[in-house]
Amino acid sequence: MTEREELIDFEYAFPPEIIRVSPNGGAAVIARGGLLNRPQALAVRGDHIYVTDVATADGNFGIGRVIDVDVRTGEETIVAEAGFLCGQFGIAWTKRTTYRRRPLYD
Repeated sequence: MTEREELIDFEYAFPPEIIRVSPNGGAAVIARGGLLNRPQALAVRGDHIYVTDVATADGNFGIGRVIDVDVRTGEETIVAEAGFLCGQFGIAWTKRTTYRRRPLYD
């Protein structure tokens, strides 16, 4: 949830989307496609959404990435990729954290 009490979530649409849902129920797409392949989890901090994702279009969990999505503009930036990021299912902040974890099986 953002500071404005909006819910942020992702959809496994094609292409994948990060969406904002306002308290009155209205929904808007923040980011679509771009660097997003198969979002796994997200954490919101200020005007930034940090998304764990897989780096390959085929959904290979062996190559992960963390993407910073600007809430205001939808701009996507890779924060980290590959290396020890493998099969990540969660992301969190230690203070004022919004955390969403994708179920292991859906």
